[in-house]
Amino acid sequence: MFSLYFTTPADRRLKRQRRQPDVIPSRTQVILTCGLVLVWLLLMSFGIVSSLDPKWLQELSHPGKKTEALDYKHFGDDMLRQGKYSLAVTNYLRSLEIMPDQVPVLANLAVAHRELGDYAGGARILTDALQKENSPSLKAVISYNLGELREKQGELDQAIHHYREALHCNVEQDRIYHKLAMLHIKAGQFREARTAFEMALTKRLDPSLEYQQMLQHAVDLYQDEPTHLSIIEEQLARGVCEEDLAHYDLGIIRSIQQHDPTIASIHDYLGLICAKLRDINAAVDHFEKSLQIYPDNPSAKQRLHELRQLQNKQP
Repeated sequence: MFSLYFTTPADRRLKRQRRQPDVIPSRTQVILTCGLVLVWLLLMSFGIVSSLDPKWLQELSHPGKKTEALDYKHFGDDMLRQGKYSLAVTNYLRSLEIMPDQVPVLANLAVAHRELGDYAGGARILTDALQKENSPSLKAVISYNLGELREKQGELDQAIHHYREALHCNVEQDRIYHKLAMLHIKAGQFREARTAFEMALTKRLDPSLEYQQMLQHAVDLYQDEPTHLSIIEEQLARGVCEEDLAHYDLGIIRSIQQHDPTIASIHDYLGLICAKLRDINAAVDHFEKSLQIYPDNPSAKQRLHELRQLQNKQP
């Protein structure tokens, strides 16, 4: 069953008016609407691209991230120098959140942990840094710091191992040999201690040592400058000897060595060790050389006097 409805011409006109929009959008409104839709589409696209994190986007943002990470590192370094170790840790961690594989930051973070008494935590950080680093000089620095942490933990064998690893790079070898010698003394290994102190003395007396260390540090400094880097690496590969130093440089270096308290200290230790090993003549020689640098050393004077008495009793 259905019904028929009667409509008048007025009804039909009203129906047509209802089908037409009440307001026709202006051109400005159309442009604004389209603009908003376009912005929305761009934002959605950027969100999708950001979630995918393509390589080109990483490269585009790298300079800014690097700058921000370095800012946190530098502030952390300032805090480390001022002895504010907790603040240093906070800033190093922020730097690593931005760029995780910064070995120098990891190394300094470990130093901050060491100063806070967290030797185990510092050792873990340095072990991680050692696996990530390829630069010989930085690996040497990391190994040296790791040796110090193991030494503080009483792990003498591990400390000796890391100090020996640090010797693979020609950076402050005299200091590293000195560390090794002291550990060998703690372990009662006097022959090994004598060898290590003799190597420390040889390195300390080498006038080209400082120049070699300067070149090695320059390798890390000029990593981003191939022209300078190639010249430095060529010089290191060729080796550095006394002939590479000017005559006046040698004169200054020899003059400094004649008053170097570290050299006097090494001679003192060698004198004690040689006396312990019953090598009286060598012990006398070392104490005499120590007194040439530090004539007012009362303990060296007393030991030298006692050793000379023993010499006179020898057949």
